[in-house]
Amino acid sequence: MSERRFQMMMMYKGFCFMNGTCELERIKLKLSQLSNNNLLKLSEPMEGLKEWLDAVSTAQIPCVVVSSLDSRIMVEILE
Repeated sequence: MSERRFQMMMMYKGFCFMNGTCELERIKLKLSQLSNNNLLKLSEPMEGLKEWLDAVSTAQIPCVVVSSLDSRIMVEILE
C-alpha cells in the first residue's frame, strides 16, 4: 500500500469516527477489544485443545498454536 493511499484511508477513518457515520468500524473495534481482553484472561489451554492437537498430529497436519502464555509454559502444559 502506498504512503498516500494509507494517509487517505486514515483520513477517511478519522472522518467517519468524527462524524459518527462508521458504526460498523466502531463495532469491529469494540469486538476486537473484547476478544483481546477475553484472551488475556485465559490462563490455560481451552478445553479440547490437547485432544484436537493429538488428532491433528496423528493425521500429520501442520498447525500453529497461538497463546499469550510464555512458550515454555505452553509446551509444558501441552505435554
